[in-house]
Amino acid sequence: MNYLTVKNRFDENLILTNVDGFKGTFSVNDLVPHRTQPDGKIEVKLHNGIQDTWDQRQKLNRLPVHIPVKRAIINSDNLLETDEQARIQYFMNPASDKRIVVFGHTHAPTMVASMNTEGLKCVNVNSGTWIDHNPNSTTIQFVVISRQKADTSSKTLVKFYNFENELANIMAEESLSF
Repeated sequence: MNYLTVKNRFDENLILTNVDGFKGTFSVNDLVPHRTQPDGKIEVKLHNGIQDTWDQRQKLNRLPVHIPVKRAIINSDNLLETDEQARIQYFMNPASDKRIVVFGHTHAPTMVASMNTEGLKCVNVNSGTWIDHNPNSTTIQFVVISRQKADTSSKTLVKFYNFENELANIMAEESLSF
């Protein structure tokens, strides 16, 4: 079971984790790169030397398609990279039979249709992250998937909604035949 817990103890934020094999107790400064001196070296404890253990981390996380460490580091702050990785890992991976992927991992909700290696339509939905208030974007999105019926003319529907002002508004919709 993966979990992340933040506790405030003795005026220090302690983070207890069991994610990716990290079973220790960490503070915020262990997770976030920081400087101890104004012109000093940028330090981070938890992911220090991540490039040296990158291949092992990918195995531990059962990542089907290897991501080069250089690409991961360069794109670590690119919101679209996670969506691109979903496409690579699930739709462009010949060993995968997935056609619909739904994540909620960034504050930039998207719905993108593409094709897999067999030329079949696939849909990747990033529902964004629910937050209380974001003046620059809507904050509550959700996905409803209605499975295809036995009738061969029916399709699986993927509908992407925004919930705002007590109303559910459709943002995007895609359909797939299975």
